[in-house]
Amino acid sequence: MRLSFDDFELDREECQLYRQGALVPIEPRTLDLLLYFVAHPERLITHDELVTNVWQAQVLSEGVLPSTVAKLRKAIAQDPKGREPLETVRGRGYRWHAHGRPTTFELAPPARDPFIARAAQFLQLTDAAARAAAGSGQLILVTGDAGMGKTRLLHELERHALALGFRAFCGAGYDAPAVPAYWPWVEILRSAHQQLTAAGFCAHLPASCTALQQLVPELCGVAGAATPTTAQRFALMHDLSGFLESCSREQPLVLVVDDLHWADAGTIELLAYCGRVLSRARVLLVAAAREHELDTAQSVPEARSLLHHLQRMASSVALDPLTRAEVSELATALDAERARDATFVTSLFERTQGNPLFVRETLRLLGHAGACSAADLELPPLVRGVIERRVRLLPEPTQHVLSAASCVGASFDAFVLAEVLELSLTAVVQALEPALAQRVLERNERQYTFTHALLRDAVYASLSSAEQGALHGRVAHALVARRAAADARQLAAIAHHFLLAIPSELDASVLHGRAAAAATRASAGFQAAAAMLERVLQKHECESTDLAVRCELILELAENLSYAGEMRAAWQALRRGSELALQLGAAELIARFALALSPWLDFGGGDENYACMLQARALEAVHDQPELRARLLARRAPLETERSLQFRLDLLDEATALVLGPAGGREPCADPILAVAERSLELACDLAFAYIRLRSPQLPAAERDITRYRTLDAVDGGGGGDLTRMQRAFAVELSSYANAMSCVQLAAAEASLARGRAIERGAHMSSLSFVLNMVDASRALAAGRLEELEGWLVRLREVSPGGGAFALTWLRFSAFLSYERGTLGFLRDVPLEHFPQVGELPRHERLQSELFKAWLCAKAGADARAQHKLTEIAPPQLERMPQRSDDIAPLCMLAEVYEQLGDRGGAERLFSQLAPYAEWNALGPTFESLGAVAHFMGLLAATLGRKRDARRHFEHALCLNERLQMPLQLARTQAELSRLG
Repeated sequence: MRLSFDDFELDREECQLYRQGALVPIEPRTLDLLLYFVAHPERLITHDELVTNVWQAQVLSEGVLPSTVAKLRKAIAQDPKGREPLETVRGRGYRWHAHGRPTTFELAPPARDPFIARAAQFLQLTDAAARAAAGSGQLILVTGDAGMGKTRLLHELERHALALGFRAFCGAGYDAPAVPAYWPWVEILRSAHQQLTAAGFCAHLPASCTALQQLVPELCGVAGAATPTTAQRFALMHDLSGFLESCSREQPLVLVVDDLHWADAGTIELLAYCGRVLSRARVLLVAAAREHELDTAQSVPEARSLLHHLQRMASSVALDPLTRAEVSELATALDAERARDATFVTSLFERTQGNPLFVRETLRLLGHAGACSAADLELPPLVRGVIERRVRLLPEPTQHVLSAASCVGASFDAFVLAEVLELSLTAVVQALEPALAQRVLERNERQYTFTHALLRDAVYASLSSAEQGALHGRVAHALVARRAAADARQLAAIAHHFLLAIPSELDASVLHGRAAAAATRASAGFQAAAAMLERVLQKHECESTDLAVRCELILELAENLSYAGEMRAAWQALRRGSELALQLGAAELIARFALALSPWLDFGGGDENYACMLQARALEAVHDQPELRARLLARRAPLETERSLQFRLDLLDEATALVLGPAGGREPCADPILAVAERSLELACDLAFAYIRLRSPQLPAAERDITRYRTLDAVDGGGGGDLTRMQRAFAVELSSYANAMSCVQLAAAEASLARGRAIERGAHMSSLSFVLNMVDASRALAAGRLEELEGWLVRLREVSPGGGAFALTWLRFSAFLSYERGTLGFLRDVPLEHFPQVGELPRHERLQSELFKAWLCAKAGADARAQHKLTEIAPPQLERMPQRSDDIAPLCMLAEVYEQLGDRGGAERLFSQLAPYAEWNALGPTFESLGAVAHFMGLLAATLGRKRDARRHFEHALCLNERLQMPLQLARTQAELSRLG
């Protein structure tokens, strides 16, 4: 629950304090004190009560409680002279006047901020504190860029020192006009007065302290006076150092001056003096300054000179950026869920360059905005302010050149920048020197890089849209003029700048965008290629009505999406493009979309009826283009799963005749496909591939088709880097693997699988990785390695392209795993409508999935539900099986259902259907191996009361399952033999 008081909100559960929605830095013990006060308003709370209930101690060092109260007042910005909300009741305790009101806050608070990766620096400071406590005073300067954690380190030191019995007096420089001289020291003295009480404060003042009285007259009990003049500086140094030395005799001191880079010369001089004269006192002086602002402190040469002198005399503690591992540790502490993603952590590290403030603010804004990526965000306001100040400190010419550089990118070439700005290279290099000196940039020869991605983002965001667009156009033309288009690495940059150029350059955007996508795709960057084409397509849709060009872009986009494993997105793109092609009435484009959609039907992608309609329209449109028509027929034949095998073979004969034409006086070729190859190798490969997909379960014919395809493919060098050909070659090797496994030829299967793995390594396509993982899962299942199977299930989820034929993969393998472990019974009470639907699957796989569901119900002990599933399947559908080799496994699962249900009629029909495959291993649609078909024929024979036939089939199954190295199935066959007696 949150409580609000004044402008503050206190989250009691998360232990965080907010002011107007912003997190207020506050130490844990100070926050504990605030929580106690808020819980006990409007009553006197004694010192002893606080010691007992907040510190949970019997005694406490004298200055700890007043010091903590002072920190609390500072955190809630209470006027030192005021009594609201926290009143000091002299000599007795405190009273809290602000009543907490329950409130709600729409933004989730950040997690408690951890102190990470500063152990070495903290150890330096704590060692110095220990030496100071022993009488060896120290002066330490903590340096680092804005956001590196200097203030946090000082807070941790203060907390540690208080626990050791120190008093802590704090002050800070301020970035504001007309700040009084010596202001950090005024704050330090006020802190001392508050902790020591007025009497204690005056007791430590030197006998004659005129200069000190003039600095803080209200604390010394004298009338107001002017700030000490230059002539009184040495008197002030003497008075202040004497006061501090006196205080340290009573209790060791830690003096903290934050943001020293904003302090005036007098403050810096006084700090250096105290550091020197208090070297034998129990005083630790620690100051923090932004390293890149040390040379610009207050723009006053005297202050800069004094800071450099202070640097030379003080011990130094430098805070560097966090490493990637430390960014990961910090991100885990603040947002564990996002930090589990290694890619996100890498992106966060690259974007923030290890700046702790930038990391924290980016994560906080991600949580509030609900964004998924750090790159999706605008700059967090706090980060923007830090960066804008840093850039404003640079000279005007440098800021101008940096603005143009921010449009070039996070890294840029000085020559390109010179051409964009129409300046000489010398002028550009000179203008960038201050940015190098202030570490806004880094340089490697002519190449410059912003030290933080966020620095570049802030400079870029300071430009108007028109300024950005104009600069992007000039950058694009500068890159083209320098012949960067000949460098594949620069193509994406050129396209990016043309896409953002104002005025718009659509033709150049399309030209260079397609070239960049092609280059990225060549290095297997399919997602990046698709992202580039999406950008080009969006621009084209807004600025052009040329549907033909748009269709070309969509075809390329869909292809890259498919290679990236984005199956559903690829289908949707093809559907959208095909409708444009139909609207345009372009025969060739209609045919190309029909050809592109055809493979998706194998995976169940999209609307099968729509794809078939588009094929029919395409065949009509290309009636006078025989080769294109032949390719359409070759793609159509394997998809006509409702037709007979002969009908589909006739379609391929028609395709062959279209290309070869009348025989005339030519000598007929023994293999028409090889004759087609003489005219069109690509079409011959299409036809050969179609035969491979048709022949199953006619294994001898299928093997001949596989050999023929390999011969044709080798003529053209195996496809080289052609990804479509690589996909097809992979499918051929998987068909060869399935055939060999079906024939119980394990060595041949292993050889085909090895060739498939080699193709997958060269293609870098997620869909191929998914299929190989599926094969590996099936092999683990067959070998009875169930823990390994569980691991493959996790891997399958990681690389799944999703949708379509992959929809039931999880159910299949998870069910097989549960079946082997004997835990399928939980499915008995699951309503059938909760099972995954099979409507997305290709028609030929829907029946396989319905049989699988019936098997699940039977194995779960839900016989009535299994019987119900079978009654939903039309008998003609079962009678046509098997049409493919992967139909054998579902039929074998059906044999187990019939055996459990005692269905003699079904067993009789199925026994005849399986008889031709008695020597086979039953391989399913996800390559799962169920073992010897003879085992399931034995089950059917036993169901029919034919014990002799059953024994013969079980004995044969024992031999086959032993050859297949399937221990679990072998044990089941042995158990069935034992049951026969």
